This record gives sequence, structure tokens and C-alpha cells, in this order.
Amino acid sequence: RGGNRDGCFLVGEYYRNTNKPEYAFKSFAEGCARGQAASCTTLGVAYMQGSGTARDRVKGVAKLHQGCELGDGEGCKLYAQSLRDPTLGPVKLGEAIKYYQRACRGSHSGACFTAVWLQVLRCESKPTAACTEITLAPGRLAPAFGKACTQGHFDACAGFSLYLKEGNGVEASQVGARKNAEKACGGGSSWGCNNVAI
Repeated sequence: RGGNRDGCFLVGEYYRNTNKPEYAFKSFAEGCARGQAASCTTLGVAYMQGSGTARDRVKGVAKLHQGCELGDGEGCKLYAQSLRDPTLGPVKLGEAIKYYQRACRGSHSGACFTAVWLQVLRCESKPTAACTEITLAPGRLAPAFGKACTQGHFDACAGFSLYLKEGNGVEASQVGARKNAEKACGGGSSWGCNNVAI
């Protein structure tokens, strides 16, 4: 067929939204074969869900990785999630963090917070010399939490409110601290609601 690779993705989206998964799958497969990143990611999701094709999680993970490598931040985030899934093989937390960081650079919701939080958890369970830089460097953590908050991750807003309240790695602002805590609480974060009361 003629057309361009982005066209394949748009056609695939049309078929997906009109409940024609088999046609959607074929369009995404063609787009991916032409090097269109979002098509590869969406193809990976189709394989993972068995939408328009037989379910094949191994192929799904491979396509998510391909989408990420082609520059799709959503692919990076979903691939990172797969690296944390014990049903898909050994958990690779270090690799997952790297891919969450790549998704974060692409401004994908929650990826920044998840990347930082996983580093902290990893250091708590398996301390290394590098952990000092992570756990004791609010100058790095506060901006990451702030960015994740703007992307709609409400637990990140709760964490950022504490940094603002204490002036820890960011200029202190009691007004900003309360505003972020209230935003977190309004978004359903119990941590944020607790911070409102502090």
C-alpha cells in the first residue's frame, strides 16, 4: 500500500476506535515495520492484550522495547513496567529505572516519580555507595517530584509539598506546600491529605 508510516498509525487508531481490532493490528504492524515508534508501542499492547491477534506477551514486550528505542516515551514506560513484572521473567529493577527515566524525559505521566521512588526503594533494600547521592540529594529529588506532580501524579505532589515546607532542595514556600498538599489530597492521595493537616 502507499502512504506514510504515520498514516498507518492513524488508520490503526481509526480501526481501534471503531472496534475493528484485526484491521487495527494490521495497520499498526505495517507502521511498526516502517519504523513508526507509536505503532510499535501500540502493537506491543495489542500482543499483550490479545487484541486483533493471538496473545503473545513475549512479542508484546519486544514491540514495547522497539517502540521505546524508536523514541516513543509511552513505549519506554510500558517496557519499564514489563521489567518489573515477575510473570514475564526475572525482575530487572535497575533496567526498569533506566527506562522510566527515559519516559520521564519524554514527559510521560508518573514516570519521573516512579523512577525516583524505585531508586529510593532499591537503595533501602540493597544499599550501595551510589545510594548516598540518591537518598541524600533533595536537590535532585525535589525537582523530579515537582515535575511528576505537574504530570498528574498526586503522590508526587504530596512528596513535593514536604520539600517545599522544609525548603529541602527547593526554595521554602508554605503557601506552595499547602497548595501541593491540597492538590494531592483532591486527587485521592491519602499522603497528601495527611500533609494538609501538618
